[in-house]
Amino acid sequence: MPEFKRNHGSVMDPDNHSDNDTCLMMPLDIDDQEELIQQLEKGNTKRNHLYVNTLTGIYTICGISFLYQIRRSEGKKFWVFGLGCASIALSIMGVRHEIINDFQVLMSSQFQVSHLVIQRFNVAILALVEWLALTELPLEIVFQVPLFLFVVSILSKRWVRSMESEITGLRGMKYKYKSA
Repeated sequence: MPEFKRNHGSVMDPDNHSDNDTCLMMPLDIDDQEELIQQLEKGNTKRNHLYVNTLTGIYTICGISFLYQIRRSEGKKFWVFGLGCASIALSIMGVRHEIINDFQVLMSSQFQVSHLVIQRFNVAILALVEWLALTELPLEIVFQVPLFLFVVSILSKRWVRSMESEITGLRGMKYKYKSA
């Protein structure tokens, strides 16, 4: 195990930036492979939580600013900001539901919602927001914020899925080796 930590310390402890490039790459036995994969999964999960919480904070700030704009607007702008706020809330729910599944309200009730239902409902609301913003009002960049946040949520979900598939692929590449 000390040889494993010496050879793969940068993966195990990314904060330690010591250069161990002079060490030869030795084969890992089965236990070391499993420990390395578990460390990678743990680091990936920690990063996912950090990114999702950061996205949630950004989305919340945008949602609060849209709520503030609802109070100050009337007519078509009222509906654009109101539906935009609903779209931002659905984007938050979609990201948190698919990536870390921590919506306790949805899990504890009899009413089950899948991420596809959330995404389709959000697309319908975004289509209505875009239609109202493009046809009835002068074009403003602030009306495009819910669409931008929706695209960011889709991209972050794809990135997380690709990382999980890479770790699953890594599990499939384990080889049999027992060190003496």
